Amino acid sequence: MQAVTGADPELWSDKIGIFGPQMPLYTQAGTEVLTGPRDYARASQALEAAGYKGERIVFMDPADVAELHALNSVGIDALRRAGLNLDVAALDWGTVIRRRVNAEPPEKGGWNVYCSFIDGAYAFIPPNVVPLTGNGKAGYPGWSTSPRIEALLNDWYDAPDLAREKQVAEDLQRQLWIDVPYIPMGQYQQQMAWRRTVTDIPVGFPLFYGMRPA
Repeated sequence: MQAVTGADPELWSDKIGIFGPQMPLYTQAGTEVLTGPRDYARASQALEAAGYKGERIVFMDPADVAELHALNSVGIDALRRAGLNLDVAALDWGTVIRRRVNAEPPEKGGWNVYCSFIDGAYAFIPPNVVPLTGNGKAGYPGWSTSPRIEALLNDWYDAPDLAREKQVAEDLQRQLWIDVPYIPMGQYQQQMAWRRTVTDIPVGFPLFYGMRPA
């Protein structure tokens, strides 16, 4: 998060799960997996034990998006230190969007890793967190398969009140760390400014209706 938006902790949050701290379904359930010491040697041993033999890993880096390129620079270094043989493809964001729907292996134009972001202005309920799927090839690029996540998403739709929604959100977040359809890196805020002669700017996603001269 510091690479993305700077050292000021007022502008970012780390060690979060599906939702950010300002969101009604925010929970810290399972986030202890993010707080342990980083041991690259142990990570490398785990990769080897899982059968990794140095195969080429294609990491798509949208170098024309400053925030993502900064995040990728940190992530690329971390994955290489863990022993992955990364092939970094520096692309523009439009090319990443087109390529990420290719489910073929890298040898046929596919990919292995990329970073993206989700706008918190709408991703404050489970269905709008688009990578949070478990329906395989019918789901979000990455195509995670998790019957449990799919069942919990249905449970959220059936929740009669906010208390039940929060319980389902906790269960979803714990399952996130088991099936890992994606890895939440944190949340950051974008600074905004406008002149004193304008007022009634809506809070949140920048919308320009309703504003008027001060």
